Amino acid sequence: MNLSSDSHQFTIRINGDRAFEQLTFAVPPFSLVQTPLPDADYGSMSLDVLADTSSTRWVFYGSIIDRTTGEAQTILGTPLR
Repeated sequence: MNLSSDSHQFTIRINGDRAFEQLTFAVPPFSLVQTPLPDADYGSMSLDVLADTSSTRWVFYGSIIDRTTGEAQTILGTPLR
């Protein structure tokens, strides 16, 4: 979610026990981009989000849904200062 008045490019690194992916995309000013992760068996994973500038006017979140139970979980991330 880009909270600034400028467009920014973000890179998401998906670090899994069994798979790794990297996605890069632009987010327009005051906009939200939602995109699914590429389908893979990541195992335990973490996400690193890198911004094209040192701006802290953005936030990211990740949501997962357990395919067996239907339980949903959302985790909020914020820029490092």
